[in-house]
Amino acid sequence: MQLKKKKSIAAALATATTTLMTHAATADVNDAGWEIDTSILYYGEQDDRVKDTSFATRIARQFEDGRQLTFGLAVDSLTGATPNGAVALDIPQTFTRPSANGQYVTAPGDLPLDDSFKDSRTAGYLNWSQPFGDAWSYSAGLSFSTEYDYEHFGINSSISRDFNKKNTTLSAGFAYAQDEWDPEGGVPLPLSELRGVGDQSNKTSTNPEKTVVDILFGVTQVINDRMVAQINYSYSKSDDYLNDPFKFLTVLDNAGQPVAGPAGLFSYRFENRPQERTKHSLFMKLKTFIRGGALDTSYRYLTDDWGIDSHTFDMRYRFNLNAQNYIEPHVRYYIQSEADFYQANLSSTQPLPQEASADYRLAKFTGTTLGLKFGHKFANESEVSARVEWYQQDGKAKLEGVVGSSTDVFPDLDAVIFQLSYRFRL
Repeated sequence: MQLKKKKSIAAALATATTTLMTHAATADVNDAGWEIDTSILYYGEQDDRVKDTSFATRIARQFEDGRQLTFGLAVDSLTGATPNGAVALDIPQTFTRPSANGQYVTAPGDLPLDDSFKDSRTAGYLNWSQPFGDAWSYSAGLSFSTEYDYEHFGINSSISRDFNKKNTTLSAGFAYAQDEWDPEGGVPLPLSELRGVGDQSNKTSTNPEKTVVDILFGVTQVINDRMVAQINYSYSKSDDYLNDPFKFLTVLDNAGQPVAGPAGLFSYRFENRPQERTKHSLFMKLKTFIRGGALDTSYRYLTDDWGIDSHTFDMRYRFNLNAQNYIEPHVRYYIQSEADFYQANLSSTQPLPQEASADYRLAKFTGTTLGLKFGHKFANESEVSARVEWYQQDGKAKLEGVVGSSTDVFPDLDAVIFQLSYRFRL
């Protein structure tokens, strides 16, 4: 079934690409030509944690009648170590690797990190958009990505209509995605204990899937000749396998000490999340043209049935130094509450919950991004830019079921981001 699915995805992409490229080739020769954006991005976390080097390109052909063909491709290489969900202890901890072919050891006091984390990803999308009539426009596209243990395939479409002498635009969009896991060593049974080397009795060879449906409604309004506002509402529904097969929780007694598990290990149990997730979000953006540049400010509120509420504030100011050069400071602040089933550990003195996860991305935390971008425009309409940003994540999480515990076990995070981009026309 997996082989047939891969073939069907490849065939669909090939057919769509051939159709759209043929359509583009027969278009009016008096078009605006090709626009190509390329970028190299580096993301690095402190303490030899996750590092990502990514190359991305976007190729677009804009025709004079408003039609546009867009193709994007990104290739990522990830290395380093990532938190496995266990809490730091004052004694060494031994963990079995996901393949069950070996083990790794965490030193006393250190945050447990899976040092076998390596992955590569290839992702792409194809989109065709065009106007019809005097006020309508439509777009449709495909997206895909493939990783060592994960595959994604999606389709999307949108439609918009202009009103009020094109000062008001209403839009609606739809997207559907189907993803599939194929983790090394198999998929762990929910809340089962981590086993020893060579023991995969708690895992299944079935490749679980996840489906995601997204719906969006939006309005864009020109307020005056220097100000544009936008507001969007989006709905997202995810179903089926929503676990991370590599995350687990430490089992502690009421004194905060680890409990014995199988094969001489401490007791760690794999996470289990709900099989459904519904998200609602409201996004508002205001773009103001100020002498010497443009100010972009936005706010997004998200809530879901997992108990997470988040707020995102974002501000960018593009200041033109002269006709060729500009700088763009960037500030972003993010805050979220924790999921209903999030807990830093499991307690041996309490019944095993139906759902639990120690994934810090589901905890209560704040994230702050500070950045600066510099760009230079050439006479031939090409442009080069460089962006550097610093990201800090700070959260709160306490041990469960430990008498008198006030220890904050959230793994704080600092990361640096650097991106170099080049845009040109053919």
